[in-house]
Amino acid sequence: MRARLIALLLALASPIIRAEAPPPDLLALTETLPPLSYEEDGARKGFANELLQMMLRDSGLRAAVEIKPWSRALREAQQTPNTLLYLTVRTPEREAWFKWVGPALPLPIELFRLSGPTPSPSLRWKTSAGPGWRWRGTRRDRRCWKTWACPTGTRWC
Repeated sequence: MRARLIALLLALASPIIRAEAPPPDLLALTETLPPLSYEEDGARKGFANELLQMMLRDSGLRAAVEIKPWSRALREAQQTPNTLLYLTVRTPEREAWFKWVGPALPLPIELFRLSGPTPSPSLRWKTSAGPGWRWRGTRRDRRCWKTWACPTGTRWC
């Protein structure tokens, strides 16, 4: 009887005794973009994740870090207060959406393709880059200005 009473008291007191960690100050979101940000064996790795951990440690802030698909992370960052979206390309359109901390990694993006015909008919519509992209070419070869985008991991990229 006495053992049951002690067990009952311990069970009731356990929420009081247990020290719970304070909630995180921020929600930090990013996408999978190896080698900059990826998960391996359940651990977040890559330059962007290491930089985030150093910044959090130096600032004394705590963050819940999640890796999500890009569109979902962007939408959640726009709708949720105290959310940090890292590894983000800065464009004129996005300028007013966020308070910017970087640049953490100045990275000009340049696309190249094989000379000759379009690699695949399914890629014909992808002939322009959109805002924030820069094409490189020479005056001798103006075809470079109309570069084709292609899925990564294919024989064309």
